[in-house]
Amino acid sequence: MNSNRINNNNIRQQQQQQIIDGQQLIQSRSSIYSSDGFSCSSDSLPAPLLYQRNSSNIVEFEQNQQNIHLNQNNNSQVQTNLAWDTFRLLPPEPDKNNKANLYIIFLQILKLLTFFVLFIITLSSSIISKLILLVMAAGLGQSGKNISICPDKIPESTENRVIISPKNAAKWAWALLLSLCLPELFCFARSLHRSMFRKVRGLAFAHFLIMFTVESAHAFGLGALTFRIMPNISAITILQLANSLCLIPSILLLFSRPINRWLPLFLLIDTSAIIAQLSAFIWKKYFPIDNFIFLCTFLISITWWQNFMHPKSFFPLTRFFAYYATKIRECRSKAYLIISPWKCLIFTFCMFQFVPSNNVSINYLLQKDPFGEHLITINAYNLNQTQLNLFQKRMEELQRINEGYSKYQQQILTPKIKLNRKIVEEINGLINGTKNNIKNKK
Repeated sequence: MNSNRINNNNIRQQQQQQIIDGQQLIQSRSSIYSSDGFSCSSDSLPAPLLYQRNSSNIVEFEQNQQNIHLNQNNNSQVQTNLAWDTFRLLPPEPDKNNKANLYIIFLQILKLLTFFVLFIITLSSSIISKLILLVMAAGLGQSGKNISICPDKIPESTENRVIISPKNAAKWAWALLLSLCLPELFCFARSLHRSMFRKVRGLAFAHFLIMFTVESAHAFGLGALTFRIMPNISAITILQLANSLCLIPSILLLFSRPINRWLPLFLLIDTSAIIAQLSAFIWKKYFPIDNFIFLCTFLISITWWQNFMHPKSFFPLTRFFAYYATKIRECRSKAYLIISPWKCLIFTFCMFQFVPSNNVSINYLLQKDPFGEHLITINAYNLNQTQLNLFQKRMEELQRINEGYSKYQQQILTPKIKLNRKIVEEINGLINGTKNNIKNKK
């Protein structure tokens, strides 16, 4: 009997110890997560009564707790075999009769059409802008030249030529200046908006000095290329010269490659790209100043150095500059409040410095209305006597038409208004009556 009592006491002590362990397990897991990410506190839920009966229920309770712990790691699975009921938010079952699939397909087609339209608009606008720039540069370079035009003004001759005066060429210089300064003004407005209404990081002096130097060199190179080189070479040469405006990015890309198995192949491709960018040396024979074209292309390509600094490069110096590139991007808005107007001043300086070399003096640049209308003299060549007689008759007819038009204008005079005496007397009476009324009131 005593041994049975001792055994029963031991069993009761073991059960009590298991109950205490179960309670500690519940307290250690204060919150239980359901399959959809929602959580509920275990203090607000009733403790299960199964583990209080026998030890087998304790094992079942621990298995349920393990299932809950596994469901925390995989929220996509639905919880099962829980010791008590917990709330769950399950997604609705798909309805085969609804039009959700058609709606999703329609959105995908609309997105593809939007991408295609935006691509066409961006490509066409960039091509049009470059063509307009070439036309303006060609117009500036035609100052003082005798160029041929279509023979529609003097049809008696097969060759019509016009000498472009500096007054007509001056407007193209101002048009080029506006095309260079407008993007900088938009950048200034955007930077001002960000600095005033957004939280922008403070600007360090070292970062500002780097940005100021790089952007100044870029502005001078672009201004010299636009006002000095482009007006003196053909449009096809300008398009070919544009292929060598990425010299610095091609060099930096060579040292910014991360270490992988394709590194030798990429280095070979980058080296060939650098050799292609050095083709600006070839174009110096089209220009009287040696190496000036290469200097302009080198200065223009400096501004894109931040885009070719990789933090995982095999070259240590590139990793060092990549860190500073990320710091500079954070404070760019405040820096361009000063740099954008400064670049506009550099473009203006380049216009007044290089445009006079294109037979356009500063007096013509500073004329009152550079975009106004100016007379152009058309010259006809290779005319025989018959063509001269026809031209003379046509000019006489035009002169007669002009004389008749001037006589007709002289005949058109302002009509005289004839008033009746009674109307005049009535008007005078009204005027005198108003005067008398004013005197009586005084």
